[in-house]
Amino acid sequence: PRLPVEVLFFNVSGRMVEVFPTFPGSTYEDGNDCFGSLLSLPDGLAKSWLWRTDGWRIPGSVGEGPMTNRQLIGHPSSRWRDADTYLDSLGKGWKKKYLPKIKELFPDAVTNINGVKRIKFRCFLDTRPVGVGGPEGDQFFVCSTRQDQVVYHVHEGDVENLRVLRNPEDAIDRYCAHVLRRKPGQFDFSDWSEPFRP
Repeated sequence: PRLPVEVLFFNVSGRMVEVFPTFPGSTYEDGNDCFGSLLSLPDGLAKSWLWRTDGWRIPGSVGEGPMTNRQLIGHPSSRWRDADTYLDSLGKGWKKKYLPKIKELFPDAVTNINGVKRIKFRCFLDTRPVGVGGPEGDQFFVCSTRQDQVVYHVHEGDVENLRVLRNPEDAIDRYCAHVLRRKPGQFDFSDWSEPFRP
């Protein structure tokens, strides 16, 4: 029989927010760093949003599948998206055009475990609402094979001009407050975002 999964839903400013609890002994606080992936996030994010949970999101519906994570910080176990999956979400041809560049910039992000090749340049936060695709909003990535805690930023699908966040903890906490309080308009990350220089 399938084991039930506990999920917490609550209402914040008239919007449904979903929090995934963890099983006892399997939290980051308990030492589970999800095969090192949580070590790639800045401590201020990993040890707050994901310290005792399996991630947060604003779902489109109560029964939405676990692989969809939008607008809040997901957990690497099932809610981070590899670069190739993200590029597919932008539309036809994006993956073919930009995946080679990502592999060139982050060669250590390409893994091959038991014959399964993955790109561990992973999106942990996608600001697009559920159901919105294409080059919209902001997406934030880490290279989960590293522990440098650098947060990479793609604004409106501009993969060609990859950016990084200065003080990502402050930027993302302010963004999350903007979303949870339902403030109008798109959050502006420009005060924290700067061009990536390899």
